[in-house]
Amino acid sequence: MMACPVSAIRKLKSGLVEVVDARCIGCGACAEACPFGAIWLHPVTKTALKCDLCGGDPQCVKQCMPVALSLTTPEQVAEKTRLDKARRMSKIKQKV
Repeated sequence: MMACPVSAIRKLKSGLVEVVDARCIGCGACAEACPFGAIWLHPVTKTALKCDLCGGDPQCVKQCMPVALSLTTPEQVAEKTRLDKARRMSKIKQKV
């Protein structure tokens, strides 16, 4: 969001980040700055594109084979990371 020189990217109250098409000048700064590679330029209009999670009901998750894709919150990701680390630490302690 901070990379956009015309403030065409904003975070909604829901936590979703959206591109305001009417403001986008197609400079590509957002695509370069995105640490997730989640923003790209439309091949024809040259404006920024980003998944909008289909308004909170992502169709890719619904249509994908089970477990291949899932929609998670940042809190769920953090919890999974903590549990994974605890499991790894537990295995290290058992070997000692």
